[in-house]
Amino acid sequence: MAIVLARFFPLVRTFAPFVAGMVQMDKKMFMKYNITGCMIWVASMLLTGHILYRTILYQFNYDITKHLEIVVLGIVALTLFFVLWKIIFRKKTSDTITDRDTVIDQKL
Repeated sequence: MAIVLARFFPLVRTFAPFVAGMVQMDKKMFMKYNITGCMIWVASMLLTGHILYRTILYQFNYDITKHLEIVVLGIVALTLFFVLWKIIFRKKTSDTITDRDTVIDQKL
């Protein structure tokens, strides 16, 4: 199930194949779940795009296909906004890995 759901979470998607390899998951089973997840992800993205297009067209009488570059730039800007928000307002802790390594080196 984790392999199927990994498609929907970027961080998990990155590490799922490595974890599957480390726990020696059967290759056929991995491919089965990976392809299933891929098909579900593609179908959900297509369905979401279709519903979004129809909703905007009928609710606001606005054809987004004529201004697709604005939609793409909006999605990129929204994604970039959340990444920058996380970088700027991340929780700062005093116990970082480099601080602990320095303390350990000083004790040795």
